[in-house]
Amino acid sequence: MSLKQPHISPIVRGEARQSVELCAKLSANYFDGYVFLDHITWDKFNESSDIKTQVEGFKNYTAYYPESVYVDKIYRTRENRAWCKN
Repeated sequence: MSLKQPHISPIVRGEARQSVELCAKLSANYFDGYVFLDHITWDKFNESSDIKTQVEGFKNYTAYYPESVYVDKIYRTRENRAWCKN
């Protein structure tokens, strides 16, 4: 917990190397040397639901879909894979 920033709450990760985090989660797009911050929150959420927003955000910046998308395992849901395939 943070006394200086009370909006920060611990995120329990359940991993051996780091069981708790105190940080914001963010989603960003990288294009032509620039990083576009699309989503930042101190709240807990499952970021796997954010992939469609990220890809569509990239399309809004560039007028086309990305050639490839690199993600963590958490994004590799059946629904996300089917959406990306389409």
